[in-house]
Amino acid sequence: MEGKITDLEKYRILVIDAEATSRLKLRYVLEREEAEVREAASGEEALALCSSWKPDLILLEVILKGEDGFQLCRRLQNTVKEKSLPVIMVTWLDDDQSIEMAFAAGVVDFFSKPFNSALLKHRILWWREQEKKTKHLKEADQRQPEPQWADIIYYLPDATMVIDCEGKVIAWNRLMEEMTGVRAEKILGKGKYEYAIPFYGNRRPMLADLLLQADENLEKEYYFLQMENNSVVAETTVPRLKGKSVFLWVKATRFYDRENNLAGAIESIRDISKERRLDGHLPQLSLRDSLTGFYNRAYFLEELQRLQNIRFSPAGIIMVAVDGLRFINETLGYETGDILLVKTAEAITKCSGETDILARVGGNEMAILLANTSRPVLERFRRRILETVDRYNDQEGKLLFSAAVGFAFRGAAAKSMTDLFQEAENHMYQEKTSRLDSVRQAMVQKFTRALDTLDYLAEGHGERIQQMALRLAAVLRLPEHRVHELRLLANYHDLGKVGVPERILMKPHRLTSEERLEMQKHAEIGYRLALGNLELVSIAEYILKHHEWWNGEGYPSGLKGEEIPLLCRICAIAEAFEVMLSGRPYRPALSREEAFAELRRGAGTQFDPGLVEKFIDTWSR
Repeated sequence: MEGKITDLEKYRILVIDAEATSRLKLRYVLEREEAEVREAASGEEALALCSSWKPDLILLEVILKGEDGFQLCRRLQNTVKEKSLPVIMVTWLDDDQSIEMAFAAGVVDFFSKPFNSALLKHRILWWREQEKKTKHLKEADQRQPEPQWADIIYYLPDATMVIDCEGKVIAWNRLMEEMTGVRAEKILGKGKYEYAIPFYGNRRPMLADLLLQADENLEKEYYFLQMENNSVVAETTVPRLKGKSVFLWVKATRFYDRENNLAGAIESIRDISKERRLDGHLPQLSLRDSLTGFYNRAYFLEELQRLQNIRFSPAGIIMVAVDGLRFINETLGYETGDILLVKTAEAITKCSGETDILARVGGNEMAILLANTSRPVLERFRRRILETVDRYNDQEGKLLFSAAVGFAFRGAAAKSMTDLFQEAENHMYQEKTSRLDSVRQAMVQKFTRALDTLDYLAEGHGERIQQMALRLAAVLRLPEHRVHELRLLANYHDLGKVGVPERILMKPHRLTSEERLEMQKHAEIGYRLALGNLELVSIAEYILKHHEWWNGEGYPSGLKGEEIPLLCRICAIAEAFEVMLSGRPYRPALSREEAFAELRRGAGTQFDPGLVEKFIDTWSR
């Protein structure tokens, strides 16, 4: 039997990315591990290579020529049917919406650029080993008999257990013995979640159980949870594995008998604490959240369990959710989003007592556990948090600080602490839902005001671009729905500039090369924002591509000629013309004839030459 895979020798990896530099970096990383690497810059190239070369794994960027990576991922899954083809997204996008769209399209993992090379290598190795396991299991199933299948499980390269549909352990391999210190003969045939005791110190469901019975509460205890057909992959921390807290990567897969009836689930576990330290996500595996200083979810759940055993003790839980965190991360950056989380933690700390347990239990969710409390105390605590939030909004004009707060109380009656946690969470979500429209409206207003302050070229810049673009649209006789999209594009093409530092936007001199790269990010920021707005989702692609050049030297994808959407080509001419007539802080305004001459100079390089002549002609009538 082969040992654990430690390199990528002869493993075929297809890199799909429009940027040559990104492809080159990935090739360098992968070929050091002796992988076989091919490159594709577009979907058509990728599909051709999948047909002729048959890769084992794909690394895919979202931003491509002609179509986005989400669409291509679906095409690849539909085209390559003879074997499972894992796709890992490696992209400049890093927002929640893009991550959700990626997994919905069928990717198995997601990396944001710049990526950690060591962690990417380990993730690819993981997927290669999963293929090896699947192959062994299929071969075992074809060859029969049952004992041979159990032997293969025993020698798999990760700690692995198998449970049947009744939750009884039917396989427990040698690496699971090493990881837990529990011998197979002591656990085989046992049920009632006994297999969880070495990890958590008590009986409770694990990831394999999630495939046998849906459990939303269990899902929340895992990070990066990804469901795909009959498998689920996730990461989690466990507090008591051989006396220490560790970070685990877990995969569970359903298995079926020969009549295709569900027979149980296989769970494979790997300790990835070292990789997490490499990636900077797990500095010390402590019980505290590194950003806020609050306790983490694992510790909070342990405290709930401890209080559960103290009967007739009054207790309360307050849940706080930071509204609009994704919006702030996408527009002003994750550093600003982190500031907001820290501000929330500070507000909670000011309102809390020394004995209260403060924890960050989710990306934007925090919880306060109060023992020996009362309902009036919880209500006052809730009001103080909201008052602190209001004061922050009065003092700080840049960020919209909004929080949904809910609480639940347990009196002398023996209500389960788990139920109490769920009740507090439900109340928080009810408040969040009831205020959703007003919060969204407030964010739109804040965002609109931010755009107004960024109109540094001249008042009415967007309106004038719209008028100029519509003149050309009339000549081209565009249908009404395209005219509507053009109006939106003219007004919102620079939407993403709210995520660019003001020192760059307002700079009175030409930008440095580093500043230009920072400025160019606004196209992708605007794209992500538009995807999250129902009114703007139809023009999201145009916002992304409105700085592409006719000769292929624009950004972000280097599209060329008619690869660039027509509305983007129209908007580019109208915007350039308006800027030339209005001037910039570092360049005086031009006359109309001078601006016409500049447009003609850019025809065939920056602009569509045919549209330039039509545009100029509309002003000559």
